[in-house]
Amino acid sequence: MGERRIGTNERSTAIERLGTYFADGYLTAEEFDERSSRAAVAVWDADLDALFADLPAEPATSTAIAVADPTSARAAKELDSLLVKGKILKAVDCLASVCGFTLLMLGLFVYDWTWFWVPFVAASAVPIGARLLLGVGKSEEKVYNDVIERERKVRAARLEHAAQRRRELGA
Repeated sequence: MGERRIGTNERSTAIERLGTYFADGYLTAEEFDERSSRAAVAVWDADLDALFADLPAEPATSTAIAVADPTSARAAKELDSLLVKGKILKAVDCLASVCGFTLLMLGLFVYDWTWFWVPFVAASAVPIGARLLLGVGKSEEKVYNDVIERERKVRAARLEHAAQRRRELGA
């Protein structure tokens, strides 16, 4: 016959997967509630397979937005570019801070350099140079931080809803 009975472990795994799809934005709250309820009472593996039939096998890796008009397409490309530049700047900021502090401490306490503060000041200039090199101004950096914060809050809310639903279902 080909159908196999499932147990609590399979149902819990399915609810976790649905929670991941919900957190990634593939399902609405209503769809998640409905599908997780069906997963909680599923008996056969085909019952679970039906819950994932219209979902991608793996989440998409691109943040590109499908847009119709050229202005929106250009804005989407600019946003994608800003997101990449923002990630680079965050890495440069972190690296410059760690290197600057390390060199300051080495110069001050280990090697007793007279000019121990010079590497620290130079490391402070690296983030400024990176921003100039990448062409990211204060307003663009604020937009980047706002977008990241908004995405973080939306994802946190979806995860909290998924966790609450999971507790309700006893999974």
